[in-house]
Parts: sequence; structure tokens; C-alpha cells
Amino acid sequence: MTDPASPHRVLLVGAGEVLPSSLAGLLADAGHEILIARNGEEALERARKDPPDLILLDLPPPGGESPGICRRLRSDPLTEHVPVLVVTARHNPGLVVESLDSGADDFISQPVVAEELLARVRAALRGKLLQDGLKQVGGFYLELFSRMGAAVTSPFRLDEELARILAHALEAVGARKGRLLLFDSHRNRMEVRAAAGEAHGDALETGREVAEGPPPPGVIRLPLVAREEPLGALEIDGRGLPPLPPDRQKLLEAVAAQTVMFVENVRLNREVRRMFLDIIVSLAGAVDAKDSYTHDHTVRVASVSLLLAHETGLPPEERESLLLAALLHDVGKIGVPDSILKKPAPLDDSERAVMQRHPEIGAQMLRHIRPLKEALPAIRHHHEHWDGSGYPEGLSGEDIPRMSRIILAADAFDALTSDRIYRRGVAAAVALEK
Repeated sequence: MTDPASPHRVLLVGAGEVLPSSLAGLLADAGHEILIARNGEEALERARKDPPDLILLDLPPPGGESPGICRRLRSDPLTEHVPVLVVTARHNPGLVVESLDSGADDFISQPVVAEELLARVRAALRGKLLQDGLKQVGGFYLELFSRMGAAVTSPFRLDEELARILAHALEAVGARKGRLLLFDSHRNRMEVRAAAGEAHGDALETGREVAEGPPPPGVIRLPLVAREEPLGALEIDGRGLPPLPPDRQKLLEAVAAQTVMFVENVRLNREVRRMFLDIIVSLAGAVDAKDSYTHDHTVRVASVSLLLAHETGLPPEERESLLLAALLHDVGKIGVPDSILKKPAPLDDSERAVMQRHPEIGAQMLRHIRPLKEALPAIRHHHEHWDGSGYPEGLSGEDIPRMSRIILAADAFDALTSDRIYRRGVAAAVALEK
């Protein structure tokens, strides 16, 4: 933090020729840069051009502006947080009170005593520096928490978000090297999940196992603990840096605590999503179980759909919805009678009409499940054909949702390569040619 006694930019606002000159001389001798404005309008113009660190206001000014200048300075974004000291005569206490109520921070009575003036200027600048520091810390927290919130809603980007958190922590303490470690309970080891620089003299590639033991001298390690279980650690390489002041140490501790909350939320989110996916797979399996000839059909269609998604460049953020849609594309067959579903011969027109309702039945069944919102169009339209001959709406070309087209291709491939009651499946190479 800058020393309040070091040079700052001071804006003098007043009408008199003697007073601003005398104040300017005192402050200039103290090393401050001096700006002079004759009235409030000119003060705002000067502030927009050269933002001041402190404003000295001579009251009463000409034209009867009086405390109105304080209100104008406080209402302008450029000067609303700049400390304002009012210089006024002893015999006008009403003006002092009105000025303080209008936004002034302090006042100095005439005749001005040099030592008092400089002391009050230093005090006002200390307050501004503290406020600026709090704003900086607040901005850091706002950015950090915003990133954490975004990461919780995107659980597949854990390492990317951990790298951002580490970068914020390093910036907060002025360090360049550090790492974030997480405990892998499956491998029973601590691993690097985010790294910056070459802390501890190592090239810190992510995923590398970390040996047990205390960190080297000068390396700050903050344990990450959740429910009394070790979760990981935040390490900052402070070698060569001055000792951290207490406020920065507490800031790091707060970052560590928030990191624990973030990682726990992401893991909980993943567990919930995994459980949801297990339920979806079970539901899809119930459809397959109705017909032994289509056993594991939905899982195969889902696998091929993901391969096609990769090959065709489907954005990664859409692939989870594609997976859900592929697993559930035939769930509407639950509403199709077994006599039609298992008929060992081609369907007649009336039976085909019943079978062709299954995409709509499936979409209708799932419409209230919010995580499936993006998957519903793909489920509803996975039997639409490029030439418009499909169902249920006869969509064609680009009007067919992209995920529906992918599922249709995967479904057709599996249908051709799988045995049916009335025919044998063909080889994969033959199916690809078709």
C-alpha cells in the first residue's frame, strides 16, 4: 500500500487568490502535485482529465454554491470516493455542518496552520488508501466467487477452474509460483491439479503424485479439509518475497476455505449427475428388457452417437444432452403393446402407426424432467429423415435437430448390425456402406 506521506494529486477548489496560492505552496513543498479549479464546474472538468487523490474545497465559494459543490462531487462517479476537506472561517459553523452533511469528510478552519493542514491531508489520504485496498480485495473476492459459481455449474471443468483460483491466490499475495493439490481417494495419493511456475524446483505438470512431508522453507501450505478429512492443499511459493502481512494471510485462508466449498460442491454435483445417469441407464434398460432381440440396444446407440458427435464436431457442451437423448430415444416404446413390439414379421399399416408414436410418447413422458430439456427435441425427432419421409412431423434437411440426425444414424447402424426376430444382422463394414 502506498505511503500517505508520499506524493499525491491534490485538487484545490476556491475563489480566492491568496488562499489557493498559500495552500498550493504548503502542499507543493510536501511533494504533492497541485491542481487548481475556481468553482465546482471547473473542479469536475479537472477531475475528469486528471483524477485527484484529495480535494480541498474553499468555502464559501462565489455564486453561493456553498455545500452544493460537495453534493455534486459526491454524485459524480469520478469523485464520489475522493476525500473532500473543507477550508472555512471559524465564524460559520452552520456552513461546516451543512458541508459535512453534504459529503465533506473533514474541515480546516482559517487561518490555516501548516502542520494541521498537512496532518489532516495525511489522515484523509490514509482513509482513501484503506478504502482503495478494501475495494481491491472486494474486487478480488467478487471475481473469485464468480469463477467458483461458474465452475460449480460446469463440473467437467474442475482443473480449469482450479487453475483460475490458483492464479487469483498468487495475484493476491504477489507470488508467481504455487500449486493446488487434491487428494485422490481411489489412488490414495495427493496429486497436483493446478500449477504455476516451477515451485519447489519441480516442473509441476498436473496429475503428478506429490510426495508426503512438509513443504520446503518459505513455501506456504494451507491444508484443504472437508468434514475432518484431507481434501488437498494450497501451496504458495513465498521464497524471495517479504513476509505476508496478517490481512494477506487471512485472505489466503479465506481462499483455501472457499476452495474447499467449491471442490465439495463440484464433487457433490458430479455424484448427483452420476446417480441421475444411472437412473437414465436403468430406465433405458427397462425398454431393452421388453425385447431380448434389442438387449443393450440403447447403450450401443449411445456409444456410437458419441463417436459420431466427436467425428462431426458437435460442441462438447452439447454431448451430455446427446448422451441422455441417445439413451432415452426409445423410451416411448414402453407405451407400445408387446404384440406389436415383438411381432416376428413386418408390421401392417395400423401397427406401424402405433409404433411410430413412440418418439412423441417418449418426449411426453420426459417433459417434466428439467435436466432433459435440451435432449427432448432429439428424442422427439430421432426418426425424421433428411428427405422429409420420417416421423412424427416429416421434418427435412437442416430443420431436423442435429442431435436427432446423429442418433438416427447410430440407431440405423445398430439396427443393421443386430439380429432381429425376422433376420440376421449384417457386418459393420456392410452397414457403413449402406
